[in-house]
Amino acid sequence: MEFRKRRVIQITCAALIAFGGSAQAATINMSLIQSAWGNVVIGNPNTLSGVGTNVITWNMPPVDGDHSAFHFDNAATLSMPTNTAFSLGEFTYFNYPAMGEDLDSADLYINTVLNIDGTVVNANSMSVPFTLQPISGNCGNPNCNRDQIKLTGTQSIGTFNIGGMEYSLDIMGFLTDGKIKSVLHVFDNDQSTASLMAEFRATAIPEPGTLGLLLAGFAGLAWNKRRSLAVRRQNH
Repeated sequence: MEFRKRRVIQITCAALIAFGGSAQAATINMSLIQSAWGNVVIGNPNTLSGVGTNVITWNMPPVDGDHSAFHFDNAATLSMPTNTAFSLGEFTYFNYPAMGEDLDSADLYINTVLNIDGTVVNANSMSVPFTLQPISGNCGNPNCNRDQIKLTGTQSIGTFNIGGMEYSLDIMGFLTDGKIKSVLHVFDNDQSTASLMAEFRATAIPEPGTLGLLLAGFAGLAWNKRRSLAVRRQNH
């Protein structure tokens, strides 16, 4: 019985090592990066311009005023290891309230060519959703009217299966004040710029035989536990 127990543990450990041990850091290169805004939700679309480019503007400013705008300057090329945060580019929000209705949300579409361990992948139409919400109230600033630009928490915008590994491009948030945050606040008649942070994560894809070995190991452990309980009951 002791031999059987040791054998079950050995099988389970071997399966766990085979399942997780093949996940290795890889260097990923991004080139021909392009970005454009789309899927814009706004109350008055007649004031909107720039859809399909990296800058959208909206609102009808007074004479000699400024339009509100989302501006994204993507990096030209990038090279980074997996599981390491990096900047996809710089996002700027120009918050100039004026006539017309505010924008509610917009998606930033990213196209790029990836080189992962020598395999070239065209990654197109990966979208990052942005939402915009006006906020007012006591904020410790003479001008408390501000807008909140929000990203969904950590999200995957693309996955790629290469050589038994699954690579996912995850959006982390805005880098401001040395911290990565999901929300960016911008006061009225002001502007703010933050890096859009992302990360490639790598996960080993288990082979059918490895998965079967893992399940067999867990089943063996469960059987061994039930056997031990039965023996204890008999001894009592």
